[in-house]
Amino acid sequence: EKHTAEGLFEALLSTGIRGKQFLLPRAEEGREFLSDAIAREGGEVVSVVAYRNGLAEKDEVVAGEIVSRPPDVCTFASPSAFRNLFLLLGDGTARSMLSRTRIAVIGEVTARAVDRRDFRVDIVPETYTLKGLVAAGHAFFTAHRTVTARSRAACTRGDRCTDRATDPPPSRAAPTSPARRATAETAADPA
Repeated sequence: EKHTAEGLFEALLSTGIRGKQFLLPRAEEGREFLSDAIAREGGEVVSVVAYRNGLAEKDEVVAGEIVSRPPDVCTFASPSAFRNLFLLLGDGTARSMLSRTRIAVIGEVTARAVDRRDFRVDIVPETYTLKGLVAAGHAFFTAHRTVTARSRAACTRGDRCTDRATDPPPSRAAPTSPARRATAETAADPA
């Protein structure tokens, strides 16, 4: 079961599409895949823009904190969230910050948006839901967590102390690694 437009289309195919009418409330920026696929199969599609993604007002204090102390992982639940980070921070600043963190995405569509900007995705859940994303992130960091003597020493000196995975984020110029994705997916799958 895929939680994507492609997965929904596959499910609709089994019920029959030809001659049926479909109302598709969607984002203004949404992909056309589902409406195009339904039309190709003989269905009638009415697409209605139900919402628009907007850019939040930039909070300079929060932006400065994110850039100076990047989080252990940046999660993106849509391609527009990834694009908007660059609009808010600026291209160079966003690239710099993302090069010092891990990137987690909710699914393959968002992963492609990240890949198009030449960043590597570290975490992609097997099930494209928020619950799946959280589980994949937890599994990734559990599998990669080690606290080195150096990071322990930093904690005792009062420096910024984190219990982050100690292997540094990979080069962001590298393409997304199927092996890294598989690691997160396999570790997140409790079965």
